[in-house]
Amino acid sequence: MASSPAEKRAAAKAIEQHIEPETRESGDYADEQTDAVVKAFDAEDGHGWVTSSAVKKAHKKWEQVNISDRVT
Repeated sequence: MASSPAEKRAAAKAIEQHIEPETRESGDYADEQTDAVVKAFDAEDGHGWVTSSAVKKAHKKWEQVNISDRVT
């Protein structure tokens, strides 16, 4: 871990400018891909796949954990 004031400032800058925004960007991408999977397996004729609801439930649970809130 950083110990000098300059190292601490550099670490804080890296978190603010790279780690946090890139984590959010990755999370947004994962959300988009998950939504696409749910839609692809959803019922079109009343006979959808169990996969759709399972992915939807897993994603909802993951959002409750919301790792990005732990970073900020």
